[in-house]
Formats: sequence, C-alpha cells, structure tokens
Amino acid sequence: LLKRMKSDGVKKPVNPDQLTYLINAVMNSYYKASHKDASSKIQEIFDLMESSTAAKPDRYTYALLMNAHAQSRSQDSFKIVDCLLERILQEDNDGKRNVRPTTIVFNLLFKACELSPTGQNSDENPVTTAFDRFALIQDANKWNIKLNHHSYSHMFAICRNHVQDEDKKDELVRLLFQRTCRDGQLSELALTLCKDSMSTKKFAKVVASVVGERVDPHNVRIHDFPQSCKCNVSPPKHVNSRRY
Repeated sequence: LLKRMKSDGVKKPVNPDQLTYLINAVMNSYYKASHKDASSKIQEIFDLMESSTAAKPDRYTYALLMNAHAQSRSQDSFKIVDCLLERILQEDNDGKRNVRPTTIVFNLLFKACELSPTGQNSDENPVTTAFDRFALIQDANKWNIKLNHHSYSHMFAICRNHVQDEDKKDELVRLLFQRTCRDGQLSELALTLCKDSMSTKKFAKVVASVVGERVDPHNVRIHDFPQSCKCNVSPPKHVNSRRY
C-alpha cells in the first residue's frame, strides 16, 4: 500500500494516524504468524514508513520492530534494538511526542540482550548494554519510567545467560534481588530466575536476608516473602497490536 501510494504521488491520506494503525497491524500479523523472516519483513515495512509522507512510525511501530528483532535471536539483535531505543530517546529529546520512551521499550531491549547468543566477549556485549540502559531508569528519571517485574526478570536471565564469572554473577544478582524486593516487584518468575542465576549457597543467603533462616532455599515460594517485596507486581495483561 505504501509503495502504491508513493508511486501514485499520494502524499497524505485522509487519516494518517489510522493508516499507521493499520500498518502496525500488518507488522504485528507477520510476528504473530511466526513468519521465518519476520524481523526482515517488519524492518522493510518500517523503512517504507520512514521514507513515506503518508504515515510515520509511532511508539507502537518501534515496539513491534524491537520485539521482532529481539525474537530473531541473531548475533546483532541486541545492538539493533539498542540503536532503535537510542532513536526513540533522541526523537523524544527533539520533542516528537508520538514516539516516547516507555517501560515496554526498555524491557524489549532487556529481552533482546537476554535472548542474544552467548559467547560475546567484546566491550559491546549484552551484559554491558543491558546494565548501561538499566542505569538510566533504575531511579528517578526524566521520563518517569518505572522498572517492573518483567524488567527484573530479564536482568536476572541476562546474568544467568551471559555472565561467565561466577563471583561477579552472584554479586550482580544479589544487588538485583535487593532492588527487586525494595521496589516491590518480586514475582514468581523473577524469583525463579534469581534462583537459577546463583549458586545454591549464595541464593540461600539472599533469601535469608529477607525472610530469615526458616525457609529452605530449595523450596522457597513467593508466598514466603513479605508483602512489601511483591506489592507492586501488576497482574498479567492481554497483549495486543496496540501494545506490541
């Protein structure tokens, strides 16, 4: 449709927002259909939108493209998603309000880092990229973005998948666990990933620091923790094309 409009010299449709919505739905259909080349197809549509005067990418378009690249699990997927996040931050700085940073787009970057292939030892790797971006939003920030239990779950998984030094991994996970409990974002998934990311001995210590020695670390469950550790965990929401 965009190609046809471009060739026919149509510069602006009657309702550009509605056209963007429809194009986002097409992009989402490629992803939902598990198309083998979904990330390339969605990238092609995104590039057409950028060169078109009829419709421009909005925050949902960016999220769809970031999610597709994250799911591709390619060697450079986390770098591509990080570049898209940087563009969102830049467009927000430029005052383009239809594209703005959200918890979702940061979580998509963390997801891309989590799913990235292992064994990347360069300065630009999933761990450094994720923690650099995490630092932007872990406290008060100008976008008022709040980390949620998905954010912490991805960060635990990044440590599990990509940090090779066991002592460094244990320390990173310990600090993440403390922040998770402090923010009231300890979900069942976050707890499981924390457990999977640490040695049993170290996990027992971090659990004991919150709930005491009475809980067996092998059998600890989310209900063993005080309500303050999990009070801000949001219930699951339906994911549709307007969100991703």
